[in-house]
Amino acid sequence: MTPAETAAMFALLTDAVKILGPAGLAAFVSYRVAKTQAGTELAKVRAEHAYRARSEMFALHKGELEQGAATSKQIAEATGQIVGYIAGLRPAEGEGPLPILSIVALNYSRRVPDEFAIVAARFQDAGIGDRPELRMLSEAVRRVPDWGAAIRPSIPELTERLLALQTAYDLLQRCLSLLIERELKGALAAYLESTK
Repeated sequence: MTPAETAAMFALLTDAVKILGPAGLAAFVSYRVAKTQAGTELAKVRAEHAYRARSEMFALHKGELEQGAATSKQIAEATGQIVGYIAGLRPAEGEGPLPILSIVALNYSRRVPDEFAIVAARFQDAGIGDRPELRMLSEAVRRVPDWGAAIRPSIPELTERLLALQTAYDLLQRCLSLLIERELKGALAAYLESTK
C-alpha cells in the first residue's frame, strides 16, 4: 500500500467514525430512553387498572351499605308503627297493621342468615380476621333460633323480632363499613405512600 492510499483509507475511516460513532451513541441512548418510557407507561397503566378495580369494589360495598341503611330505616319505621299502634286504640286480634307488619318482619327475617353468611365469607376473603363486630353479628343472629319461623301478629312477638332485626341489620351495616374501609385503604395506600 502506498502512502497516498494509506492516507486516503485513514481519512475514510476517520470520517466513518465521526459519522457512525455519534449515530450509534444516539441510537443506543434513544433505545434506553424508549425502554424506560415504555416501562413507566406500563406501570402507570397497571396502577390505573388497579385503582379502577378497587374503585369498582368500593362502589359495590357502598351500594350494599346503602341498601343495608334502607333496610334498617324500614325496620325502624315498622318499629315506630308498633309504638304508635300501642299508644292508640287496639283493634281485635288479626286486625289493624299487625298482620302486615308480621309479614314484613318475616320477609326481612328470612334474609338475615344468608346476609350473615355473605358478610362472614367476605371477611374471610378480605383477610380480616376475627373482628368484634363480626362476633357481635354472629351472636345477634344466634339469638333468634329460627329466622324463618312465622311471627304471630302480636305486639310482644313482633316487637321482639323487629328489635332483633334492627340489631342484626345495624351490625351488618357496621361490618360492611369495615369492608369498605379496608377496600378504601387498599386503594389509596399506593397514593398515600407516594406522597410521603
